Amino acid sequence: MKIKNILLYLFIIKITLDFISPFRELNFVVINTICMITLFLNRTHLKVIKRKEWAGIIVFVILCFMWLAISGELRYFIKFISTIILFLTVRICFERIKLDEVISLTSTLIKAYFFIIVIHYLLSLILASPANRLFYNFEHANLLGSYVLLSLTFIYSMKMLNRDSLMNRICVVIASGLTTSTGTLLSSFVVFLNVKKLNIRTLILAICSALLVIIFLYNTFSYFFPELFIKVFGPFQLLLSGGWGELAALSKHRLSMQELGDEYQSSLVWRFYAYIIFWDYLIEQPLIYLLLGNGFWGFFDIWDGIAPHNDFLLILVDFGLIGFSITLFYLSKAISWCIKENTIILPVFIVFILRMMFENNVYSYYLLSGLVMSTTYLYCVYKKCR
Repeated sequence: MKIKNILLYLFIIKITLDFISPFRELNFVVINTICMITLFLNRTHLKVIKRKEWAGIIVFVILCFMWLAISGELRYFIKFISTIILFLTVRICFERIKLDEVISLTSTLIKAYFFIIVIHYLLSLILASPANRLFYNFEHANLLGSYVLLSLTFIYSMKMLNRDSLMNRICVVIASGLTTSTGTLLSSFVVFLNVKKLNIRTLILAICSALLVIIFLYNTFSYFFPELFIKVFGPFQLLLSGGWGELAALSKHRLSMQELGDEYQSSLVWRFYAYIIFWDYLIEQPLIYLLLGNGFWGFFDIWDGIAPHNDFLLILVDFGLIGFSITLFYLSKAISWCIKENTIILPVFIVFILRMMFENNVYSYYLLSGLVMSTTYLYCVYKKCR
């Protein structure tokens, strides 16, 4: 079998299982078994992995063992370690594919991605309730939104290959809208952004336009759609009128959001409330845990198993300043690389950073593994285009 087809089937199987199969643990075994077999059959090509990459892998393994020793969470240790297998598989397979094969491979993957999304939505209509933000096989609409946005790596791969398609960009926006996640929908519009044409004048115009839209919506919602006004603008009014201090006081008792008043029942206020609780915990914990973290799944004992809806805060709690610093280092390096080498793909990393700021993605293995595979794919496409 051609290596191109192996990579194609690997991604299609991965995406299909993540959307369709409810057996998450079995999905994990299937994907990693396929990758290990592929690695074994292509082990002679591991030499393409650079020394810096091997060094990063070794450091990651050492840190994972440390976080395992702290928490004793073997399940997530295995899952985090397995991302190395996914990275190596995509990396060595891609080295053996020609540029013209990359174009057809990426095009096929995009079509398969959106086809599977359509199938998943139809299943959701039958087995769940998308109108109530309930989707088949996904714990939350926001997680589904994050997974849909992973398709941006393939869309921008086609841009680098000079095969950009308006239809592909429209499909991303439509798929994002179907998730009912406002953040996902807004993030998807980056596909229409041409970074190379950005300048000060354009930015000022965009900011002024955004302010006018906000003023228009504020007045329209307040007069004609009071319920929507409370949902969108209510949290900001609450915080500006002194609600932040009240939230801080309530967070000392770590009450659940259901126990607070109606004025606090907003997803945005919920996030602020969670941030205060976890930030207070970080300040109060011993210095050694602030440095090394609480290990895998360490956040679970802080607030009745509730995560902070912020991956950066979650990383700081579970993996300490060491893990947090490494994350910031690689993100800043990726942004710097985009600015210097290839501004076309800059929006992808900006979207991913925004998702990390407002969602919980780290412990959803299907998302984490998808992120590793898709970003590795994007990087390999860039290398082929050089």
